[in-house]
Amino acid sequence: MQVLRLIFLLLISYSSGHTDPEPVKITSERDGEKVVIIAANPNPYPVTIELSMKTKNIIPGEAFPVIKILPANARDRVTVVRIADPSKSWNYETSYIFYMGDINAQHDNRFAYRLPYAINTTERVGQAYGGSFSHTGPNYYSIDFNMEEGSRVVAARSGLVVEVQEEFNEGGADRSYIQKANYITIMHDDGTFADYSHLRKNGAVVREGQQVRLGQHIGYSGATGFATGPHLHFVVKKASRGGGYESIPVKFKTKEGIITLQDRESYTAY
Repeated sequence: MQVLRLIFLLLISYSSGHTDPEPVKITSERDGEKVVIIAANPNPYPVTIELSMKTKNIIPGEAFPVIKILPANARDRVTVVRIADPSKSWNYETSYIFYMGDINAQHDNRFAYRLPYAINTTERVGQAYGGSFSHTGPNYYSIDFNMEEGSRVVAARSGLVVEVQEEFNEGGADRSYIQKANYITIMHDDGTFADYSHLRKNGAVVREGQQVRLGQHIGYSGATGFATGPHLHFVVKKASRGGGYESIPVKFKTKEGIITLQDRESYTAY
């Protein structure tokens, strides 16, 4: 007798304030004495799946939890288990979580990012890496640029637009606003992502699924979400095991050279 139970335990969004990915669907196919567990990812970016099982009369093909990176818009095998004795009853319960991004992504540290505003424009850094107001934990390696509302935001690196949120029109210094930040997320060719956050309402000029080039106009700055005033929050990040993300320190190409940006300093886009 076969008893199959698929339990979807938890869907982990990639970062606070961001929308959840589309659900990854787990199915199974019987192949003689084997059962193939298959996942389908409908999202335009890779996801990491962590799958566990409780079994009876089943021999796992590998240790649990099984970690599987599923490419964008892909359907693929996660694992294969074998029925130990087909003459006896057997069953299993499958539970899994998934989250945006590939935990094995390696940032290209050779790349120098462009400042995310118009050429020959000078902006001040309001909060750099480790800023005490909000750049802690996974947000540690973030930069806030004090840009007036409606300033042009440009892509600091080429990539694929995978998320756009532009419906909100509220912001303030209270954390209750954290879910109301407008943003654009771009995936780079090394599997990392960049967030451009606190955009004004209807402040995106790009759409999900669009390829953008370095320096391309992508939106307008604002003060939505958890923000004390108009600015652009910029962070490069990658998925971390168990869900969530880790921010990545990057350098920028400026008129002053290729440097790590400092708190309260001003820099001209070049």
